[in-house]
Amino acid sequence: MFWRKRTSRKRSGADFSAELRSHLELEAERMRAEGMSEDEAYARARRTFGNVTRSEQRFYESRRALWLDQLAQDSRHAVRQFWHNKAFTLIVVATLALGIGVNTAIFTLVDAVMFNTLPVSRPDELYRLGAGDNCCMMTGYQAGQDFALFSYDLYKTLRDGTPEIASMAAFQPWLETQSIRRAGTAELAQPFMTEHVSSNYFELFGIRPAAGNFFSPSNELRGSAPVAVMSYRAWRSRYGSDPGVVGSNFLMAGKPFTVVGIAPPAFYGETLREDPPDFWFPVATHQLFDRAARFGFT
Repeated sequence: MFWRKRTSRKRSGADFSAELRSHLELEAERMRAEGMSEDEAYARARRTFGNVTRSEQRFYESRRALWLDQLAQDSRHAVRQFWHNKAFTLIVVATLALGIGVNTAIFTLVDAVMFNTLPVSRPDELYRLGAGDNCCMMTGYQAGQDFALFSYDLYKTLRDGTPEIASMAAFQPWLETQSIRRAGTAELAQPFMTEHVSSNYFELFGIRPAAGNFFSPSNELRGSAPVAVMSYRAWRSRYGSDPGVVGSNFLMAGKPFTVVGIAPPAFYGETLREDPPDFWFPVATHQLFDRAARFGFT
């Protein structure tokens, strides 16, 4: 034998109004049957039932108060259940926090990469030149025995001999972790991510420094004084946005260099990385620091 449970349905405001007006019509019909005219019958029926609009308003207000009361009861019941099951509550809270955190991080990344334009001037005019998708992050031979990198001399040849390209800049395809400390202070050396680039690197992106200046063509000449541009993130988090950083000397592998400028806040480099560069150096200084580090100079 099958049976079906009777379900109750709460009256809506429209149901109440229809029911009220139905009773009003029945009362008016009864008055007409007693010999009253139609206008007199409706007038007597309205006096009998009172103000219909006011009755509807009281019904809406009672429904709203009942809903709030039920919400309060449900909330108190939920709190009591969570309190009696603390382990379950902690798991639920941790799961929600993890889910919200992951979704926030994913949306932040998608918003920065897909919804917003790159923090550079005219990003639609930028093109990457390299053999394969790994040309800007990996070194050596890739699939098909194609070497993914270009020499600095080839870069200069393409830059100077390709008039169809408005501007071309070079950058190191991988980042290096270097121990760097501020000269003239007692602070210990800290690890920073560094990258060597051509002198027109920042000019190509059409950005302005947050403080100081970017590289000049003379910084790319061999024998020029070592200089660097610090990222805004490193400037703010490591040095508290100290304006005195610009023009200060720092030491890397025992060699001094001068910070000539600070990159703008939103700039993270030519490649979206989890750990963008903290310092950019001109290509000409790569051999100097590389040789010092190789022989362990301090």
